[in-house]
Amino acid sequence: MKFKYLFYLLLPLSFYSCQDTEVEAPTFDVKPTSLQYKLGDSVRFNFTGDPDFLTFYSGEIGKEYQNRDRVELTGGKLELEFETQTLYGRDTDYISLLASTNFSGTYTPEEVTKATWVDISNRFTFATAAPGAVGVRTMSGKVDVTDLLANGQPIYFAYKYVGKASTTTKTSQWLWRLYAFNVTNSFPNGNSTLVSTLATTDWVSVDFANPTSKWIYTSALVYFNPFSTLDASEEWAISKPFNPNKVTPDRGVAIKEFSRRKSSHAYLYSKPGTYKVVFVATNGTIDGQKSMVKELEITVLP
Repeated sequence: MKFKYLFYLLLPLSFYSCQDTEVEAPTFDVKPTSLQYKLGDSVRFNFTGDPDFLTFYSGEIGKEYQNRDRVELTGGKLELEFETQTLYGRDTDYISLLASTNFSGTYTPEEVTKATWVDISNRFTFATAAPGAVGVRTMSGKVDVTDLLANGQPIYFAYKYVGKASTTTKTSQWLWRLYAFNVTNSFPNGNSTLVSTLATTDWVSVDFANPTSKWIYTSALVYFNPFSTLDASEEWAISKPFNPNKVTPDRGVAIKEFSRRKSSHAYLYSKPGTYKVVFVATNGTIDGQKSMVKELEITVLP
């Protein structure tokens, strides 16, 4: 009998706990102290209402609400710059830089040969040295390579080293070093994305001839070492695929947490201009969330 009484007492509690708790829509409004400010003055926004969470988009580049879901941006200028050094060799015309938009991504001699590679070496400045000497580190210059892109296709870059067989008892092949490799994509709206660096290019070696000589990779340096070989060499260092039009979605800044009330927010702009400011107010629980968006336009004068 006691069991029955306990069962009936717990039943309403169980039923209640299984019901969803509806999330209330946030109540929120924002008013700036002015719609125009001078550069160097703090822009102040006053709030009414108390949402659980509040996110602020300043309207600056990289912080625009309208671009919160954007992952691709076309119309950019793709630029490449690198730094090289060469040491101790005697060969000539041993290194070249190539690009491909139809490489399969399978890093074998067969697949590399199938692809179309464009030699872009003459666009850049490479390090040089007198025979047997140590050359100085040399910047290539920043070069626009946008013309190499093909719609919807990734681009690969490759350094191709071809070393001649020695006619003496000493190697004639150069030690060759790459200290920097920076790919950037700049857009008319002022956005600039660092597509890759030397450490994030994920180089892969492809051996065509003579496995004694090889490319070696560290986070700070990529280099070709002939290891005193007397035989002819052909070694490729090929990058990962680049999709240069990919961009990081714009992000807002969380300015209010659940447990804290916030009545105002101040922000300092670094440049004059007209900014579309957005606040996203959100109420949320484990059962879901509801949001509302407030937009306003602020002008910052020089």
